[in-house]
Amino acid sequence: RPVPLMGSSDLRSAATSAFAILIALYHRARTGEGQHIDLSSVETISVL
Repeated sequence: RPVPLMGSSDLRSAATSAFAILIALYHRARTGEGQHIDLSSVETISVL
């Protein structure tokens, strides 16, 4: 059976989330402060 296709918004949201997590970890390493990440799929695709 063929693999179901994912929408491009799902892939963009996953990549944006991963990038946001990496930036938050970098900020924590430099300052010791935590970050709150608030991200939605709609916000991710609306910048296109």
